[in-house]
Amino acid sequence: MYYRFKKTLSRTAKCSAFFLSFGLISAEYLFSQTVHNYGQWQKIGSIYQSAYIAGVIDERLSKTCENCGLAIRAENLRLCLIELNISTPEIVAMVNNFYQNRNNWPYSPQQALDHQLVRGHCFTYVNE
Repeated sequence: MYYRFKKTLSRTAKCSAFFLSFGLISAEYLFSQTVHNYGQWQKIGSIYQSAYIAGVIDERLSKTCENCGLAIRAENLRLCLIELNISTPEIVAMVNNFYQNRNNWPYSPQQALDHQLVRGHCFTYVNE
């Protein structure tokens, strides 16, 4: 009985380790890539779209005072997101709305975010 349990546990551990390493390698590959247009945006799927946008927002909010103009803009963007209670899924929806216009398909999600969020919803915060 013990041998059978040990063998099953060993097989489970090996499978878990395989799938965990495969998942980490896949995620590392995805997040090392930049999404350049609508076609690539659609291919990554909704879960990775949320993670991708969260990374873009994090990058935008982490500006330091090496360039104080960007640091002030980042703080104003942070204030906008907090005061308007804008979440990552809502920003993903903004990007998807941007891509509803076929003329916008060549643009990256970062450009969509600039158009919809920075120059859209947060315009009064960022341009003060």
